[in-house]
Amino acid sequence: MIIGIDFDNTIINYEQLFFLAAEKEGWSNRHIITKSAIKQQLIEEDGDDRRWQFLQKEVYSHLIEKAKPYDGALAFLRKVLALKDSVYIISHKTEFSNLDGKTNLINPALNWLEEKGVIGNKGFLKKEQVIFCETREEKIKTIKSLKCDLFIDDLLPVLNDPLFPQNTLKILFGSGINDFDIIQTNYWSDLNVLREMKKNHSNSFIHDLVKMLGQIPSHCWYCYDGGNHRSFVIELNDNQKLFVKSSNHASIANLENEYYALKVLESNGITCIPKAMGFSGQNAFLLQNCVEGKKINKITNIHLLSIGNFIQQLDKVSIDFPFASQYRAKLNDYTTAIETRLEKINSGLKRLQSTYPDLIKIEKLIQKKVTPIKEFIFKKYNQQIKQNHLELEQKFPKNELILNPSDFGFHNIILSNDDRLFFIDFEYFGWDDKIKMVCDFIHHLGHNLNLEQKLYFLRLLKQRGFLSKTLIQRMELVIDLIGLEWVLIVLNVAQEDKLEQKKLAFSELTTEQIINMQFEKACKLLDFYQKNIDCGKDIITLGINKKDILGAIDD
Repeated sequence: MIIGIDFDNTIINYEQLFFLAAEKEGWSNRHIITKSAIKQQLIEEDGDDRRWQFLQKEVYSHLIEKAKPYDGALAFLRKVLALKDSVYIISHKTEFSNLDGKTNLINPALNWLEEKGVIGNKGFLKKEQVIFCETREEKIKTIKSLKCDLFIDDLLPVLNDPLFPQNTLKILFGSGINDFDIIQTNYWSDLNVLREMKKNHSNSFIHDLVKMLGQIPSHCWYCYDGGNHRSFVIELNDNQKLFVKSSNHASIANLENEYYALKVLESNGITCIPKAMGFSGQNAFLLQNCVEGKKINKITNIHLLSIGNFIQQLDKVSIDFPFASQYRAKLNDYTTAIETRLEKINSGLKRLQSTYPDLIKIEKLIQKKVTPIKEFIFKKYNQQIKQNHLELEQKFPKNELILNPSDFGFHNIILSNDDRLFFIDFEYFGWDDKIKMVCDFIHHLGHNLNLEQKLYFLRLLKQRGFLSKTLIQRMELVIDLIGLEWVLIVLNVAQEDKLEQKKLAFSELTTEQIINMQFEKACKLLDFYQKNIDCGKDIITLGINKKDILGAIDD
């Protein structure tokens, strides 16, 4: 990163020196001690700036040795240099005073920098990294030619100059100007956070976030967890922590959906979710409170009980909202979803096999194991449709739908510090078949419930009146379809976009290792399903018969 910094009134603090200079000349007023107030007083009294220019000459030359750096300025320079950033001090300063044309202003500034250990034999900057420019235009051209990622200056006219480079993040230092179109700070410590955000985000993103917060965060921590997101936690000046979920622009609609989902659930009294604080469509980020806790390593029935409580709360919400991602609104949607996934995988295999030869394993697996099992499940499904005289295109009634988080599992649940479950990630939230949500949760590979836990969960939902007789019949009908779909979810590494997501999520693995990892997972599932087919099990994805599952639910 390349960081540019102004010198006068940005690194070096002259504030007290102007009062001393004015006092020495007998121009001071004990009630007017700040630089800006002294300047205003002298110009108002004289009608010109001659005396003010004289004070500038004295401060920038004869008195400069008494000046101190702003708190944190030199520490910031040392820190960013240790992080391998390039730093330039770029100042609009003429060699000689405009007032008398002979008082040297640059040498005193260089001497001050050397005395403070910035340049010289023991300095952390080379003298060539300190650039004094005769004009503001030359200063801005220098900033542009060095391609500064961010620039810190105390003068708004410099930062707002039409020629100032657009890609450079502008930071106004030490000013009380209320200009919400520019980032302002009085503290060098703020620059650590701004630098970190600039590494990951556009100027517009940073402006938008700071404006939404009403302040520059005091700290930020990035969560490099792969996928589409560059999420991070920020801490505000009151120690409050917030979570910023940042996405690429292709996923803006998902973030917006999550924002409104959280708002809807909060308005319906559901508190076991993050609180949505703001959303930016322009810069693709969602701001919410930070739920601190940990992932659940060992799932217990108490956790499943909390899941049941949350589902009951969702079931009571009745609002106008779009359908969930990959929703099921009628029976025909279940088989269509499988065919669509298979088509995408096969299409991806044709495009990617030349680049990733290991994908041939997946192609053969689909031919030898996926297709026969799919045909078995589809045949059984269609027979049951006929036997029960069901309509494939008939839409499910509203009371059999639920607002489904969609990507619903323990991977998106946090156990808070006070042992409460908090549910996160509502990007794909919307109306869906209740059975789709339940069966997805049961089959989800992220938490790998055992059969006893799956049956306990189903029994819990039935006892609470969530699973009606009609829904139980539908569950028996589609549960194997959803189990098969989870095999296809595992194998979607044959799709270019999904493979890229996996490469981000498992950055420590090679592409071949990722493909083989998913291949092995799919083989394990398919072997389990085939074993249950051979044993004559009614529900092959659970390895259980209908009478057994009904008995377990009714216990």
